[in-house]
Amino acid sequence: MKNWGSTVLLFTVLFAGSCSRSPDRSTSPLKDRSSRASSGFKKDEVMEVMKKVAYWQIDRDYGRWPINFWIVGSMFVGMTEYAIRTNDDYLLNAVKKHCESVDWKMGKVIYHADYHTIGQTYLMLYEREKDPVMLSGVKERLDFILAHRSDASLHFASENRTRWDWCDALFMSPPVWAHFSKITGDPKYLEFMNEEYLFTTDYLYDPEEHLYYRDDRYFEKREANGRKVFWSRGNGWVFAGLCRILNQMPQDSPNRARYEQIFKEMAYQLVAVLPEDNLWHSSLLDPVSYPSVEASGSGFYLYGLAWGVNQGLLDPEYFMPTIQRVWPALVACVHEDGKLGYVQAIGADPRHVGANDSGLYGVGAFLLAGLEIEKMSN
Repeated sequence: MKNWGSTVLLFTVLFAGSCSRSPDRSTSPLKDRSSRASSGFKKDEVMEVMKKVAYWQIDRDYGRWPINFWIVGSMFVGMTEYAIRTNDDYLLNAVKKHCESVDWKMGKVIYHADYHTIGQTYLMLYEREKDPVMLSGVKERLDFILAHRSDASLHFASENRTRWDWCDALFMSPPVWAHFSKITGDPKYLEFMNEEYLFTTDYLYDPEEHLYYRDDRYFEKREANGRKVFWSRGNGWVFAGLCRILNQMPQDSPNRARYEQIFKEMAYQLVAVLPEDNLWHSSLLDPVSYPSVEASGSGFYLYGLAWGVNQGLLDPEYFMPTIQRVWPALVACVHEDGKLGYVQAIGADPRHVGANDSGLYGVGAFLLAGLEIEKMSN
């Protein structure tokens, strides 16, 4: 495990002062304001650590987890994007081999968003290779859901998960609908996504804290300090999912402004609650009760913040100091052999985490973050 001390102290001293300025919440585009020149990130170093993490993970046994389930699927989102960006044939062939092993099918439970996640990888590979077989499983699943829409409530007591009644789902499934709509040119997939996403948001998004409850079981729960319970990785799923949706959504979509508004509200709140050790903990509003940093939520947040700056949605003058604090702290979670540590185990709420804890989804988040940092690097 690498030493946190010197890296964290350096970035805290350099950037703490600029983090205290009042946020500019303007909704105007910021594409004319460059983040590249002042980032301080070194391209070779960013690429080296991403490759190290990717190669440590790709050949490992995934155990009992199916390829087309969210645990592997969320790792493949970052792995596939990294492999395509770097033209890494070894990684691309490994991912494709896994996809072929399940015949490019979605997971076994029809409506459950966890079994839709792998579709993001199928669609990315399709855009690269234009092989229609890569679309077949996604089309079959989405068309069935459209023809047999669920009208279930979002009360989490149901075991069916026929709608997006927990916040993790907003990463797993909506990007697939948005991307498939873009590829096919058929707006019905995007229309479905908008209706379901905003229905879930109206239910789970807290307009005061600008964060999402994991599900309705947490509405009345409180942390030891009396604050509401907002799980780091749960909100990380949402924040990263927004990036992936907006990447596929037309600029003139009538609902785009709503997604951008939520994204910006969350971004400012995430900066406000970042602890002094430069990574978010598993509980966003009670980090003291969970004193260890947590890499999967932090990776998704860094991905979103850096993506927002790169896309011109977030003000670099306000957000770059946080990005510059978080990246080296996230890299410090990488062991010498490439294993990513401090990843909270599978769960639904804040839990304690240690240096040796890892997880496939954490690797996916790390690679997505690193790809956005690479765009800022010199």
